[in-house]
Amino acid sequence: MPGSISFAARTDYPTGQYPSGISIGDLDGDTWQDIIISNDNSNYLSIFKNNAIAGNISLTSINNLITGIDAKDVILTDIDG
Repeated sequence: MPGSISFAARTDYPTGQYPSGISIGDLDGDTWQDIIISNDNSNYLSIFKNNAIAGNISLTSINNLITGIDAKDVILTDIDG
């Protein structure tokens, strides 16, 4: 059928029990957009590195960043140019 699309099977990525905020940006300077998720009541941020190959998104969970307080939201910005 012309114009039809299809999707791959769903992939689940583990976060904290109460994910509450998400931000997308290039965290490691490789030009691919990574994902960081705040976890309310969990005291850490979940970080997913995008290992894109030929434009296909491939996320890898990396270390959780402990915040020490409830992480309700997250914002990414370039602070050093």
